Amino acid sequence: MANESPNNYLFLNREGRWPNFHRFGLEIVHDGTLQLSSVPRLSTPLPEAVRTAPNPDGPSGIVIDRNGNLYFTQPDSNTLNVMQGCDSSLAPFPCIRGGNSGAPGELNTPRGLLIPPNRSVLFVADSGNHRIQIFDLNTYQLLEIWGASAPWAGSQPGSFDTPWTMAADEAGNIYVVDYGNQRVQKFNFLGDVIASFAQNVAASGKLHQPVDIAIRTVRGKAEVFIADGSPAQILVFDDTGNPCSIRPAVRR
Repeated sequence: MANESPNNYLFLNREGRWPNFHRFGLEIVHDGTLQLSSVPRLSTPLPEAVRTAPNPDGPSGIVIDRNGNLYFTQPDSNTLNVMQGCDSSLAPFPCIRGGNSGAPGELNTPRGLLIPPNRSVLFVADSGNHRIQIFDLNTYQLLEIWGASAPWAGSQPGSFDTPWTMAADEAGNIYVVDYGNQRVQKFNFLGDVIASFAQNVAASGKLHQPVDIAIRTVRGKAEVFIADGSPAQILVFDDTGNPCSIRPAVRR
């Protein structure tokens, strides 16, 4: 082709135009360059109800199970909802209610959700009750509650102060962003806290205010990516809590 270089790439822009090029989510600006499509602007003043609405209280959680059912939390209304994958019907998660008494099955400002790779269960960060509640996805039965001091905040290993979100590695270990304590705690698949993880992270002096977390496996080892809100940065630790450098994943 005439517009193909010896380096095997294609010139899409020719003389400020984009012939034979189909775009999605992009727009052409006046000088002929491409940019992401602009967000529509309001043609009228912002409605009062929107302008004065309170800011959301922390992030909410969303997760999909292997059957395509979608679960999401609404912290401000203390609710957990499920959208069925078969017909998109929406309903509250069965047998739970909002509340701050610490009774089993009550949710107070629920946030992060997690379905681990090795169990058909739903982990719910019950932030306002300072605990993690775990429900069976087949029966909706409450199976476990993690949080040694719940429903009150605590700082000792295994306790939480406003847990926000969670992630799991391939071995079934669970990592919890313990927002109020400014740390990330690690638990094994039995729910036993591995206190050395948070201790090693703290000893590094790198993490200040964790807000989110993700896990990947490289060469059989888990790497823990933690979003630090202040200062804004992404930190990487190994599965023992020691800092590590980012390495590209190798696909074979």
